Amino acid sequence: MAKNKEELVFIQTPKGRVSFPYVFKKSKNDKYEMTLIFPEGTDLGPLKALAKKAVLARWGKIPKPFRWPFRRCSDKPIYAKEYGPKDIFVTFRSKNIKPIVVNRKREAAEEAEFYPGCWAWCKCNVYTYTEGGTPGISFGMGSVQKVGEDDPFGGMGASNPEDDFEVLDDEDSEVDYEDGDDDFFSDDEDGEAEPWE
Repeated sequence: MAKNKEELVFIQTPKGRVSFPYVFKKSKNDKYEMTLIFPEGTDLGPLKALAKKAVLARWGKIPKPFRWPFRRCSDKPIYAKEYGPKDIFVTFRSKNIKPIVVNRKREAAEEAEFYPGCWAWCKCNVYTYTEGGTPGISFGMGSVQKVGEDDPFGGMGASNPEDDFEVLDDEDSEVDYEDGDDDFFSDDEDGEAEPWE
């Protein structure tokens, strides 16, 4: 993937709900990355303006086809049940530099407290690229600040063993499982990005 060298201009994102946070260790893509889900009504104007400026600086116009980093939650199965077409998610990445993650007091955040489902924002920049002959634009990730709590995604968090289990006799050692779907896993590979409009 060929990238263009742009001037590094960092801006702060709006507050978003954290999903797939790989900010303490790299993902399977060998990158630090984090997705932020922005609810309907979030002002994404500064992010869009920064992206559009970089596109026009490199190509002079918006190429077609083109990969934008703004995607509708309703088009991604893992988000579609909870979010609608006006809720947007954006992924932020850093190839080599591990982001500094802090809490509301600007103290270093622990990995356990930065969970999928909490709220955060980050400093970001933008870069253009061409992959497989298709041009696109992505957001880089700088420092990250956790700004709020919420229900964890994916059932994370400790449960109560008194609610989970029964008292067992000495001979109780088998678990009966009901038949169910084997298709437990969602594919999180990036697909075709949404158009600019």
